[in-house]
Amino acid sequence: MALADNIIKYRKKNGMTQEQLAESLMISRQSVSRWELGENLPSIDNLISLSGLLDISLDELITGEPYLHFPFDFGPPKSKVAAVILIIIVLFPILAGFIGNIWMSLVVALFLYIFVVWFYPFDYKRYYNYWSLEKKGVRYISDNQEVYSSWDNLVMPIKALLKMRKTKFIPYQQMKEIEIHLQLLGYNPRHSNYSPGTYQLMNESFTLKITNKDE
Repeated sequence: MALADNIIKYRKKNGMTQEQLAESLMISRQSVSRWELGENLPSIDNLISLSGLLDISLDELITGEPYLHFPFDFGPPKSKVAAVILIIIVLFPILAGFIGNIWMSLVVALFLYIFVVWFYPFDYKRYYNYWSLEKKGVRYISDNQEVYSSWDNLVMPIKALLKMRKTKFIPYQQMKEIEIHLQLLGYNPRHSNYSPGTYQLMNESFTLKITNKDE
């Protein structure tokens, strides 16, 4: 039984004995033992308490499968195709430069990088500028801005590829209010004559606004 096995598994993972778990729930050790043997089931109140004490979601506690796999990222592209295209375009003149003029190849690579990031119909900042739901809170980039400079647009894709994202973390306990702002396109792209590739570039973005207890 998944529930019985999970109580044993996560009780031990949290370094708790049956006695300690029973004491935290204000029940007898025999009750915990019967849960773990599959002879009895916890009440709804005890299931909720178990979820908090064992640091596990109710879904995963009961079924063995989490409803959300943490961390759950909001915003980054699901496909790496755009990043691969950028890397190939930049690396090709550099690799070719080992045969010819290396300095000229570096200049060409830099020019191509700037051209692709600025003019290719894809927001490369999405590889950097995203936030994540974690089990105990939300992680977001520390240098988040509503409007980014031209320099930021060029540097952020490089930071993302080099895994140099600077992030901050806010626990759920410190949150006072959460707002989600959806930015609609204003029209239905399915009713317009766009190519399938263009549809993938049309993203209705949304912003998460968190107010902590210190305002």
